[in-house]
Amino acid sequence: DATQHVVWGNLAEAYGAKAGKVTGAEKDELYQKGIEAFQKAVELKPDDAAYHNNFGLMLARAKKIPEAQAELTKAAQVDPASAGKYYYNLG
Repeated sequence: DATQHVVWGNLAEAYGAKAGKVTGAEKDELYQKGIEAFQKAVELKPDDAAYHNNFGLMLARAKKIPEAQAELTKAAQVDPASAGKYYYNLG
């Protein structure tokens, strides 16, 4: 169901896992698909810090550092009690 954030989050993680096992253009394409899936998950559930965190980590692996920093900062803002973990990942 395209309206279920969990579907998009899991799809994003699957793309990211596969991207970690390939190289070149295929890796870039899989990261882009994962990024798009995370964008949809975050759009559907913007108050889920884990999505922002995992999205930020994928952006970092895709070498999109400013975007990664923004997502990890957003994770810390959404869940201040766990902000230490998100700031650690930001570092």
